[in-house]
This record gives sequence, structure tokens and C-alpha cells, in this order.
Amino acid sequence: MNYSLEKKLIIIAALIFIASALFLFWQNERELDSLRGKNWWAASFAEPGNRESLDIVVANYSGNPDFRYEVTAGTEVLAGETFSVQPGAEQAVHVSVLPQTGTRTQIRIFHGTEKQELFREIR
Repeated sequence: MNYSLEKKLIIIAALIFIASALFLFWQNERELDSLRGKNWWAASFAEPGNRESLDIVVANYSGNPDFRYEVTAGTEVLAGETFSVQPGAEQAVHVSVLPQTGTRTQIRIFHGTEKQELFREIR
């Protein structure tokens, strides 16, 4: 093989490698962007280890900022409130009632037509 041809092949291989690496880094950044093409939200207790607190944290990665929660114990509705969480943000929400002793306290979080539920039970 000619020395010049070997050098050209090495340069072409290096350029292909660099172009592939740049493409993969770009693709990875796009996939890590939590707002790009995503439509999800999540709710959790603000203090999972504190059985006396019903405070929640809502992470919103959808286009709709409007949420509502409802606290029930059995069939009795104890509290409810609407709140907003901007897209791409997480927000703590203080729930003003305490879990009921001897019964399962349920928090339903509504977002559009979707619903998530969290439970606390104190015996």
C-alpha cells in the first residue's frame, strides 16, 4: 500500500470516529433533557419516614401546570386544594390535615385526566 493512501485512510477513519462521537454526545444530551418530548409527572411524600405528615412533592414534566389533591379517610373527604407546578419544576405542597389514626388516609393527586394515589396508615 502507498504511504499516502494509508495516511488518508487513517484520517478518514478518525473523521468518522469524531463525527460518530459528536452525534452520540448530542443524542445523549437530547435524551437527558427531561422536558424534550416528555409528558409525565410524579408525586411522593415530602417526608417518607414521617408517618405524621401528609405533605407531598410533585414533579411536573408535562405542559399542564394545574394539579388538584384530595385527602380522604375511608369515605370521608378531609381536605382538598388546587395548586400549580410549572413545567420542569418540583414543588412541595403542604397538606393541612393529619393522617387519621386507625384508618387508611389516602391522598389522590389529579392532573388533567390522570390520577396518582398515596397512602398512610397509622394504627
